[in-house]
Amino acid sequence: MSSLITTTVNYKPLRHLQREWERLRHDPHTLAEVNSWGLPGSPVTDLDEVVVRAGFGKSATDSIADTYFFHLISLAKHNDLAARISLQRIVPSVLAIARRRGRITPGGFDHAMTECLTTAWMQVRTFPIERRTKKIAANLVRDVEYHAFVRERRKKVHPSVSLAERHHELVTYDLEPHSLDELNEVLALAEQHGLSNYHSTLLRRIASGEHNEDIARSYKISARTVRDHRATALAQVRDILEKINE
Repeated sequence: MSSLITTTVNYKPLRHLQREWERLRHDPHTLAEVNSWGLPGSPVTDLDEVVVRAGFGKSATDSIADTYFFHLISLAKHNDLAARISLQRIVPSVLAIARRRGRITPGGFDHAMTECLTTAWMQVRTFPIERRTKKIAANLVRDVEYHAFVRERRKKVHPSVSLAERHHELVTYDLEPHSLDELNEVLALAEQHGLSNYHSTLLRRIASGEHNEDIARSYKISARTVRDHRATALAQVRDILEKINE
């Protein structure tokens, strides 16, 4: 049986990863190690089963798969095999990033894919599982793109770039926790110029990883209203920062 994740992309490191995975999938020693970790569910006989249980091919809102991936990525910090399996879980998304970024990156797809794979391995080994306990795969993939293609460019941006432009990038990356320091800086400035405490708090809660449903319950409103208020808050912040920078 062929592996779940295959590719016809003619990129040597990716082909190497695929050959490595085929060697590992049914290796008895590898399977024995995985089954010694105490992951949820029955023992596995194929590493692809681990990838599926960690959410491959499933809804992003599958809480059981998310919990499974949480356990796996927790091990990845100190275990090479767990890290390798975690990397395999996100390979399709990493490949999609490289294809998209390759169109606008010097060096094209090959350079973008090299950046993605290198960064993906680093992010798998250092993912802050203690404070980001949900939507593991989605957050991990966002981190890969952010650190591979956004973070260094942001550091090199000329000081004359406006806060409004910097905030636009934060919004583009959906207020992920890796942007909290800059978000707090922007929101503090916006509060001084009229942003309400409610809207400021709402954006911080969303950025910290709280689900819309949980926020909605605390305010006794609907999740849709939370999304509407988020859009309003972001629009207000942009308006404030644009006026400041006029």
